[in-house]
Amino acid sequence: MCRLALINYMHSDPLYEALTWNKCRSDPSEILTGVISGRYEAGMISLIEYFRNLKDIQLIESANIHSSGSTLSTLIVSKKSSLSECRTVGVTRHTETTVWYASRVCRDLGYSLEIIKTNLSEADEILSEFDAALVIGDDALKIFRTNLRILMDVGYEYTALYRRPPVFAVTVSKNGLRDEDLKAALDRAVAISPNHVDRFAKENSERLGIPLQIMRAYYSSIMYDYNGAVKRSIEAEHGIFISAPAESR
Repeated sequence: MCRLALINYMHSDPLYEALTWNKCRSDPSEILTGVISGRYEAGMISLIEYFRNLKDIQLIESANIHSSGSTLSTLIVSKKSSLSECRTVGVTRHTETTVWYASRVCRDLGYSLEIIKTNLSEADEILSEFDAALVIGDDALKIFRTNLRILMDVGYEYTALYRRPPVFAVTVSKNGLRDEDLKAALDRAVAISPNHVDRFAKENSERLGIPLQIMRAYYSSIMYDYNGAVKRSIEAEHGIFISAPAESR
């Protein structure tokens, strides 16, 4: 049985490699279902899904995905010159938390944009239907081998505007579960994960066909440790989330 499930995105590659716990990887929605059903003791899910399911799950104050400065992987891109020329933004799959951040950042910067969910993933596909595209992860990093314009790095703008790190994913367990060994294993993995960064920067640079320095910059922006700033950011976002209209959650 898999005891701990991590998201199958490359942002968690070094963390996954560092874990000695019985582990597996899957997409965030499957992990959430697995934690609630008891199939997994714990798993990493998006911050917004954590807020939506507080009656069933609890936060483990350990491994999470947050960033500092430019993320290079939460991008609004377009063939247009600026966001002021855009009216619609198509969104790729699995962008719940980034959409949450992008909507607020754009609003607070004074852009009037309609952000629309799609079943598409590639930026070019989205831009055939919308003025701009919000892309994350692999799809965002692939932008660096194209001529598309990066109009916003959502993670960077979030940090600049609100003076706190954007938290994209957190580790959770079913309510009532207490396992100090699990938390200790996560904390150890967080501590030694930097030892695996160079390997995955090289592997993913080759896989995606983008410069190694881009991948190194990407991994240098990703952090896994749970600290005071992360705690404050999660608490602030939860307060905003519960006060938001139901349709925007």
